[in-house]
Amino acid sequence: MKSFKCKECGVEFEERRSLHCHIKAHKMKVGEYYYKHFPRVDLYTHKPIAFKNVDQYLTSDFNRADNLSKWIKREPELITKPYLVNLIKEKIKGRSKTVFGQTQLESYKLPSVLEIENLFGSYKEFCDQVGLPSQFPDEMPSEYNDDHSGLTILVDSREQAPLNFKYTETFSLDFGDYSLNARNFDYTFVERKSINDFVSSVSLDFDRVDREIERCKSAGCYLFFVIEGSISRVEKYMGFNRWKQKSTHSHIMHSMRELLRKHEGWCQFVFTSGRKESLLIIPKLLYCGRRVWKVDVQKYLDNVAKR
Repeated sequence: MKSFKCKECGVEFEERRSLHCHIKAHKMKVGEYYYKHFPRVDLYTHKPIAFKNVDQYLTSDFNRADNLSKWIKREPELITKPYLVNLIKEKIKGRSKTVFGQTQLESYKLPSVLEIENLFGSYKEFCDQVGLPSQFPDEMPSEYNDDHSGLTILVDSREQAPLNFKYTETFSLDFGDYSLNARNFDYTFVERKSINDFVSSVSLDFDRVDREIERCKSAGCYLFFVIEGSISRVEKYMGFNRWKQKSTHSHIMHSMRELLRKHEGWCQFVFTSGRKESLLIIPKLLYCGRRVWKVDVQKYLDNVAKR
């Protein structure tokens, strides 16, 4: 049985919680105890890791997410490459059969796909070192960049705030908010969400969304969730609205990753700059259909489309 020994007096406890209660007898706060007996510093700044809770303190190597990227640029590849490979292995740890893409990396506040490509030469080389294939091995098809504004978009009859596409037809869709008619249909659906909708969907309505993806998957179809706002805007939203939210930003990201893990290969969450960009990319995703199922759309939007 695992035990927890007090570094001040040597008394052992079966639970960490009991140890933390005991620490008070030494007139110490829990954070002070860990600072003294388990000192940890930010690898980039060499300043002490800020103590928020024990798990965070014992597993953090950086006080800020951008310190990791700065550290990677400063230190030799002999050190940074194995570190990043092991970090991703720890994040995956039996949860996936592939190495995830841009959305998941950003949700963990890890370096982007582009940063990893710059370090390893290619994302494939990085995945090879992790020991798993990439979840998104395909490149964006050239047809994606064509003008698809002339497509007739099927809009679900329950869509509350539909985007203003040029040509639309109202239809009762089995899943998602948008698809294409039989002439152009390619087994692909899009569900549009505002930031508020996204937060509610992956927290309060998690089970409903889970079932929706499952139904879509059972029909041999793919579901893109297009969010009208970036992940950083989601974090700001959670900060501004924490008084009425029952979740934290980290929990929201965890729930999203759980949906991606459970339905790997059948859905993506794509974060845009807002409704204008969502209006532009949704017809493209629907038209390209199966050709973009294995494309890291978030990476493309972040690093290619905006160049």
